[in-house]
Amino acid sequence: MSKRRLGNLLKRKFTLLGKALYQTVQGKVFNLKSVKEVTSTDWMRNQFRDISRLGQNLVVMRIGK
Repeated sequence: MSKRRLGNLLKRKFTLLGKALYQTVQGKVFNLKSVKEVTSTDWMRNQFRDISRLGQNLVVMRIGK
């Protein structure tokens, strides 16, 4: 899967979720706690940029609660 496609899929998931999302990226855990955090567009844009750059190293461990 290309980095671009992975990034687009993640964007869609983030946008639809609006919930707690746990993911492990090369052993680092990012925890999005609130809908407010998730819907903050600048913050999201930065996250997507970083995630897209990581590409195939990303493993989504658990989505939602």
